[in-house]
Amino acid sequence: MQAIADQLRGGDMEVDFDQIFAKRASCADSAFLWHQDAAYWPPFPSHIDTAAANCWLAVSDVTKQNGCLRYVPGSHLEQQLRRHRPVGKTREESHALYTEVDETIEHVVDVPVARSDLIVHHERALHCSWPNLSQEWRHAYILNFRKKACIAEERRLGFTHSHNDVVNWDVFSKWSGQQ
Repeated sequence: MQAIADQLRGGDMEVDFDQIFAKRASCADSAFLWHQDAAYWPPFPSHIDTAAANCWLAVSDVTKQNGCLRYVPGSHLEQQLRRHRPVGKTREESHALYTEVDETIEHVVDVPVARSDLIVHHERALHCSWPNLSQEWRHAYILNFRKKACIAEERRLGFTHSHNDVVNWDVFSKWSGQQ
């Protein structure tokens, strides 16, 4: 996957973090709301290249019924991140963020994939996923690649993408202008 990330984002890509997404079967509240991955990250000095390649590997067959990804094509070309808000009242209550997408105006594409298919998306690509309404769990493995200098700056700030990070999310919101 690193070779793919290097090819797509100009080299010098390293693993920043990984995740397992497991959507419980028959779970109507398992949808992941519209967001851009870069909205989760602290702001960086302008000299740091924040390019990322988010590699999303389907561990299960992924359908609309069990929670496939959805994208707004071309949204990665928008120069600014959209305004994101915490799903809960604060980031401490809910780590998840969301942004508004008007599906009556913006073109949205569902992306069902077979087990072992790989989706790679840009840090500013608007995406979400349907809930898992099937009778089976849905699994995916995420491996995120970033530029080496960007990862070093994140770690200097104490940011590792872990839900166990000791980060004051209200302060983080002030950094990123997400209030």
